[in-house]
Amino acid sequence: MPAPKKFLLFGDSITEFIYEPDQWCLGPALQNVYRRKMDIIQRGYIGYNSRWGLHILPELLDGIGKVDLAYVFFGTNDCMPSGQFAVPLEEYLNNMKKIVNLMTARGIKVIVIGTSLIELDRWNELNPSENATGLIRNIESQKYFGDKLRELCEQEHYVFVDLYKKFTEIGGTEWKSLLKDGLHFNSFGYKIFYDELLRVIKENYPEFHPSNMHYQYPECYYIDKDLTNLVV
Repeated sequence: MPAPKKFLLFGDSITEFIYEPDQWCLGPALQNVYRRKMDIIQRGYIGYNSRWGLHILPELLDGIGKVDLAYVFFGTNDCMPSGQFAVPLEEYLNNMKKIVNLMTARGIKVIVIGTSLIELDRWNELNPSENATGLIRNIESQKYFGDKLRELCEQEHYVFVDLYKKFTEIGGTEWKSLLKDGLHFNSFGYKIFYDELLRVIKENYPEFHPSNMHYQYPECYYIDKDLTNLVV
């Protein structure tokens, strides 16, 4: 039996936190829908930007082995106007392009995730140390980076998930209710992310949508008496 296919989730803290135990989360939901069909490989890193992501990616991929599908989700830290995490827009776009191209060169189908929203007052209230050390966030900058990333994806024909658009459409004037701490997602935010991710997979990579994938090894009701269908 061939090795199970792999779905890599690569990004910053929004990806690192997809297994929060106190709420509905993206990680368990993906593991459930892809059970016995595809392994979910989580690689999220708090505070990381596209520069650092690009730097570690070759070693990371070498360690994981063959990956079939991946999402790339950086930008929330890159777009900061100042501080150690900030990356200039032109470099950010070049980094994202290099990340995607590095993955596709290895035969990986890639989905680029755009930045969502930030409730700045709540985030600053809960994280006073960021401002005290010059780590300033900006609502307009986050949207601008997300818009430019979408334009890059359209230009390069990359598959793109527009979280800003979806959060705005579904959340409406209550979009702040989709965020746990002003920046990271709560159950409602992750559910929007999950639904949009699966929709984009079905539309662009239908062979990797869970409804089109078969279980690894047959279901118990269909095992041959001589066990021949349990081996290659």
